Amino acid sequence: MNTKELFRALQAGEISPETAYVKLAEFLDKRQRSREDSAAESDGPGGKGNELQTRLPAVDWGEIAPGIVQVTMQDRIHKNTFSTELITGLMEAFAAIRSRPDFKVVILTGYDRYFACGGSREGLLALYEGKAKMTDLHLYSLALECEIPVIAAMQGHGLGGGWCLGLFCDFVIMSRESTYACNHMKYGFTPGDGATLILPEKLGNPLAQEILFTGKNFRGSELAARGVGIPILPQREVLPYALELARELAEKPRETLILLKKHMAAPLKARLSEVVEREWELQEKTLVGKPEVLEKMLPAFEPLSGPPSFPEIRHLNARFSGRPVFWLHGEGGGLEGYQTIAQKSGRPFYGIQARGHMTEDAPIRGIEAMASYYLSIIRSRQPEGPYDLGGYSLGGVLAYEVARQLQEAGQEVHSIVMLDTLDRSAWEKVRLSNRTRALQAVNMTLLNRTRRDWPSVREKLIHQEEAGFPGDEEEFLRQLIRLGRERGLSLAKTEEELLRLFQQNLRVQEAFQLDQYPLLPLPDPSGVSCFYFRNQSGLFFGELQPYLTTASDQIAIDHECYWSGWEQLFPRFKLLDASSSSHMTMLFEPAAQADIGKVCEALYAGTDAVRTDR
Repeated sequence: MNTKELFRALQAGEISPETAYVKLAEFLDKRQRSREDSAAESDGPGGKGNELQTRLPAVDWGEIAPGIVQVTMQDRIHKNTFSTELITGLMEAFAAIRSRPDFKVVILTGYDRYFACGGSREGLLALYEGKAKMTDLHLYSLALECEIPVIAAMQGHGLGGGWCLGLFCDFVIMSRESTYACNHMKYGFTPGDGATLILPEKLGNPLAQEILFTGKNFRGSELAARGVGIPILPQREVLPYALELARELAEKPRETLILLKKHMAAPLKARLSEVVEREWELQEKTLVGKPEVLEKMLPAFEPLSGPPSFPEIRHLNARFSGRPVFWLHGEGGGLEGYQTIAQKSGRPFYGIQARGHMTEDAPIRGIEAMASYYLSIIRSRQPEGPYDLGGYSLGGVLAYEVARQLQEAGQEVHSIVMLDTLDRSAWEKVRLSNRTRALQAVNMTLLNRTRRDWPSVREKLIHQEEAGFPGDEEEFLRQLIRLGRERGLSLAKTEEELLRLFQQNLRVQEAFQLDQYPLLPLPDPSGVSCFYFRNQSGLFFGELQPYLTTASDQIAIDHECYWSGWEQLFPRFKLLDASSSSHMTMLFEPAAQADIGKVCEALYAGTDAVRTDR
């Protein structure tokens, strides 16, 4: 029986964990003796065949300095989720380490941006179906059971059981740039993997309570700002720091290290079994056989289920059956405001954000090139039509160009929803300065953060008179960020981090190059129904104009018919009103959201409730 067979037998309940570990040790011992015999035959006396160096596809380990062994999780196919390959690789590595009396310290790390990302799709489905128990493997306690100290060099993301795996190590170093989460409650079931024991132990009870109950993601920098006592360093410094610590430990006698670890780990080990059993009792009530939980979990594994994976696409609702819906981002590059509309769709609803939005990736330049890239993303989810597209403002232009390219490729496009998208005649009537774009970027972020308190939202925004300070464009943006941090911008990010974030988003806006877009006709315009929502106020900025413009801007489109150009391009054009006070607030005002959501609910239900005749 090999290691994969052992794992599957354990998962199916055919053998106990104790029996599995005994058989694993026997298997490794036999394999090692076989390797040594083969090496002795090939290398002869004094050869390298007796040097233990296990190499596995998902887990690589080896001695990197005298007494120091590094275990690297590198299951790139599954992004270091707990796949069969990763689990068996870790079990083999730690079992082999136990047989080496010359090792003094272990460094456990991941690859690139990933440390360990918790349960795999197959593993969680097995739990959901009751075919496996969270208590079967005890993977989270591998480091705790190792007799020599283990250092978790968490250079990348740590999620769910993967974060717990790292926190159960004797020493923990995390990355400022990486994401950490105990995300069970995000999907509606209670935490496991010893999380309710180790998070309060390592992070402190108040913060652990928030992490466990909310299931929210936290950047390492946010945890550092909350006063976590664990070293949280720039990503590039995590592994060097761990290595320096390992060298210091390796100077100590092995027996001394073992005795001290045994003493200090004893309280945790004494409580762990009882805590994990209780966690599983709760998971049996909140996870096993709960379809609503499964619906929330599955989207997290979508990037792993089919090639290629695109970071720009987001699944915005909990629907999984039926033909997908795809909406493209607006000028800001993000998907703010689409989530509420997505909940009205009875089919999977995807948003596609701009490349480079909230990341350091280079933006795509030009509407046609953007649309071509987004078309690839869309067809990775839905290879054949008919397609349903949509977008707010500039997102409507992108949806149009995607539809045109799809039709050129012989595909059918069923519908496009445009939310107050300007036609070509109106593009030339809006000229905004770089300072205005910076003011808009900061204030729209504040608006998105405070939109739940809509009546008093203006109190949180920065007025153009407050933004009248001198200086170059970078200093202008810095001043806006300083004001914004007083009114709701993230305090977890530093001023420099926010500066880089807003500068990147301004580069994304520059990359649209709307003035160079030729706006070619559709190959089959009568094949597409266009549902166009205009904001019924007819105002572009409305009452928010002092917060979204500066004195040098030119805007001449209030109360103009800036949808007439689209009406001429679509024989099947439906003009609808949204109860919005301006173009800029259309996605945030509850009345406008209700108007848009009602139509989309009918459209994406496949009913005849929405007609395309005028």
